[in-house]
Amino acid sequence: MSFIARIQKGFTLLEVVIVLALLSIITALLFSGFREYVAYQQFTQSVRDIQLTLQESQSSARLSVGGVEHGVVFGSDTITQFIGPVYTLGEPTNVIRTFSAIEMTPSLSGGGNEIVFSSLSGYPLVTGTVLISGTRYDGTVTLEVTAGGVVQY
Repeated sequence: MSFIARIQKGFTLLEVVIVLALLSIITALLFSGFREYVAYQQFTQSVRDIQLTLQESQSSARLSVGGVEHGVVFGSDTITQFIGPVYTLGEPTNVIRTFSAIEMTPSLSGGGNEIVFSSLSGYPLVTGTVLISGTRYDGTVTLEVTAGGVVQY
């Protein structure tokens, strides 16, 4: 039987190893990109949730729910909604939201870490910014609360 007449059946071990190596590299690249995408989505969702929490407290104050002010207090990774002119630790009506992928640094007029919205008008008694930094995603957003009550980033 001549060399030309021989028909090769199947794949060589070297060909299989090369294909597996290429598939491993492609999978690693896709997984890395997917992890970054998930971290980005967690970060942006956390920023939206914080903005929504501020707007919700402001709306409750405008509607004069309970006839009093409403506010929020910032922790490094938590935001707590409260009812009344001041935050009281352990109050059963407090709503605490914890975020695992961010850190918050408030910079508010008066130097505190809470924002209270006036009953009926919804205007904040303090203004300022909150720097939101990602712990898994390398990004920051500055959330601003203006004297007119606008909550934006």
